[in-house]
Amino acid sequence: MRWGANSDQILVRIERSLLERTLAAELGRPLSEPLKFQLGFRWRECVSWRCLMTYLFDCSTQDLDLSRHKLIAAQMQQMVVTTLLTMHAHNYTDAPPVRRSAILPRHVRRVQEYLQAHAHEPVCADELAQLAGVSLRSLYSGFKEFCGVSPMQYLKDLRLERARADLLAAGDMCNVAGVAMRWGFTHLGRFSSDYRARFGENPSQSLRRS
Repeated sequence: MRWGANSDQILVRIERSLLERTLAAELGRPLSEPLKFQLGFRWRECVSWRCLMTYLFDCSTQDLDLSRHKLIAAQMQQMVVTTLLTMHAHNYTDAPPVRRSAILPRHVRRVQEYLQAHAHEPVCADELAQLAGVSLRSLYSGFKEFCGVSPMQYLKDLRLERARADLLAAGDMCNVAGVAMRWGFTHLGRFSSDYRARFGENPSQSLRRS
């Protein structure tokens, strides 16, 4: 390729091992051959990918040290991988997941217990599927059936509860932004909206009551 000096570029590097591990979790079985994407990804016509790239570019221009916020970095990583696998055709696009028996409540409880103990750490959906011993699709359907939400929404709700506990116990040595970042919420406006919808008050109101 030859690029002009005035051609702006943003390069996204994704580990093949992460892509294939996530795909295997979605299918519920090991890959029989390496993952191969079709050539000619028409990304400009893919709204989800364009929005994701815009978000990543905005994050890269901010003074956000991701090495200090591992939850946020893991969420970004998983979002890129899942969006690429969903939106860009590959040799497993039409492959059906392995048929397995329905998730039993004890499997869901096992993941719940793991999330409650590791809510402060980076958590990936494919790791939860491996923990439950089921495919990613089965894990999601099991949580929908028994909890009414996806496992990642369950984790988000759990982190909101932990953030609220921190705000209520913080005193003068805390601020809303710091608590939000600690629990993996990068967009303060969205954090405040989700917090208010769940608890009936703004994060700043909870902090003032500490």
